[in-house]
Amino acid sequence: MKGQGVGPVVYQAERHQPPIQFIRTARRTPAIFFLAKSDDTKEFYFEGPDALQASSSALEAAIRAEITNQARQLAIWRPEPRRLHAGEVRQIIDQIAASRTAERQQRLFDQLEALGAAAVPAMIDQMDDRRPLRFREIRLRNTDPNAFEGERQYGPERMVDALAAELNQITGHNFGFIMNGASEGARRASVAGWRIYAAHLGPDGKLR
Repeated sequence: MKGQGVGPVVYQAERHQPPIQFIRTARRTPAIFFLAKSDDTKEFYFEGPDALQASSSALEAAIRAEITNQARQLAIWRPEPRRLHAGEVRQIIDQIAASRTAERQQRLFDQLEALGAAAVPAMIDQMDDRRPLRFREIRLRNTDPNAFEGERQYGPERMVDALAAELNQITGHNFGFIMNGASEGARRASVAGWRIYAAHLGPDGKLR
């Protein structure tokens, strides 16, 4: 319905994959797959534990309607300069791009994160920024209670990559793993995903 053709799907025996028993059953019945394509290997992976569902006319109609709705949202999307924290977010991002030391760059990323959910719509407005980072590093507090380390570390190549990491940190959502750099296609898809997400946010940056 949306993809451009699919090759073999790689199954990873992890908690974020559909149960293997369901996959074996689905071989004999029509099913709908929600897949992601790896930039590195060009292989396809399930997008999560619910990424394989039994097909039905109602589900297919709902998915097609959502695809149409998302295309409409992207077509009318425009940045809003009067958003909460818009000026502050833009200023911090410009300072990050001009940082002369890794320490200052990290302090500015920390300032951006500290603005919290209320600044998420303004960050998404500024996200499609392809300026290269002078220092390919960003450290984020690891909020997972089962984490082995106190920080997550990424190596973003461009501002868009780092902002994807910041948005994931604040919201817990992810629209494509571009935090360590990615292809332009993956970056465009991630920006589009975040813009669609923004359409569902209130002025306070929380989901409506």
